[in-house]
Amino acid sequence: MDNNNKALYDKIAYVNYLISSSDVSMPPYSFQLRNSAEAIKINRQCGWSALACGISVLGMKLFRWDLFSVSGIILAALCFICAIFSFIYSACMEKAVIAEADGDNITIKGRTYNCGEIEGISKYTFNNLRLISGGRCILTLNKSCDGCRDLIMWAKQYNIPINDDSSENADNLKKKPAVLVIFILVISFAAALIIFFLKRK
Repeated sequence: MDNNNKALYDKIAYVNYLISSSDVSMPPYSFQLRNSAEAIKINRQCGWSALACGISVLGMKLFRWDLFSVSGIILAALCFICAIFSFIYSACMEKAVIAEADGDNITIKGRTYNCGEIEGISKYTFNNLRLISGGRCILTLNKSCDGCRDLIMWAKQYNIPINDDSSENADNLKKKPAVLVIFILVISFAAALIIFFLKRK
């Protein structure tokens, strides 16, 4: 999973570089925007992890002949449901074409827009971008998507404004999830302490 994460960070960092760069090469005449292979692999690995957890919980219950423990059965069932969802979602991600550009046109969800109809590309949440047309968002995509770098070059070719001040390189991008995890752990620990002391009273 580490190699996949590194590849994702490298893709996002390169898109950030293209956004801030004034010297960008011409995009391909036609290209597709698709979910990255790395994101699909990570999602599948999460599915395999959930499946392994479910099998482990179920195995422990069977080994101890504790078949009537409702909590264990529910936990195993939830793990299996999460695994199935991850596998189905990964298959959908692999088949999906997010958007397709051809010359100065881009097709999104079956509708074709001319470059003149695209008002801009702006930063959304974290490493996501959104395309604006007619004052509304017509597409949200992650910077790690295959073809996102082509989209940035395409937008610059047709003078479409890009409002994104992100300039993080791959190393800085790796630090963000770690900081978020530490923040969540601290909040969870604090909440557990509060609940513990309230129960004592």
